[in-house]
Amino acid sequence: MFRVTTSLSMLVLLGACGATLPPQELVDARKAYDRASKGMSAQLAPAQLDTAKQALDKAEKSFEDDGVDPPTPDLAYIAERKAMIAEAAAGKLAAERDAEKADKMFKDAQLDGLDRTKAELNKERQAGEKTKAELENEKKALSAEKVARAEAERKAAAAMASLAEVAKVKE
Repeated sequence: MFRVTTSLSMLVLLGACGATLPPQELVDARKAYDRASKGMSAQLAPAQLDTAKQALDKAEKSFEDDGVDPPTPDLAYIAERKAMIAEAAAGKLAAERDAEKADKMFKDAQLDGLDRTKAELNKERQAGEKTKAELENEKKALSAEKVARAEAERKAAAAMASLAEVAKVKE
């Protein structure tokens, strides 16, 4: 019995002398800040990340001064949320940049398509004008041919009439 009592006393003494484990909220806040500081928050949302660091430092100081007593878990919770806010702000900025980039690419693609369409339209217009010119030339040639044929028919008719008169004279 003495042995059991001594062992229990030793355990209690070791537990009291040992370092107190931080509350889960502080552990979570440390992880959240570490994740935020290693992510895009450091580049895209440094002000929010600094606010999160200050809140974490305040929670750490409270833990050093008061241990796991009530203000420490609350301050750690606040620090964790501020680290999450820094991550969210960085994500929002990254999404806005991506949206702007996608919008620019979309507008560029639209302008390229418009330029291609204009070029095709000009090409078709030139082909139409060429076809129109060729048709006009064919009309002129056909008209000239009609006039020449009418003249030839008139001459042939005159020649036939002349031959008919010559034939009558011979008779």
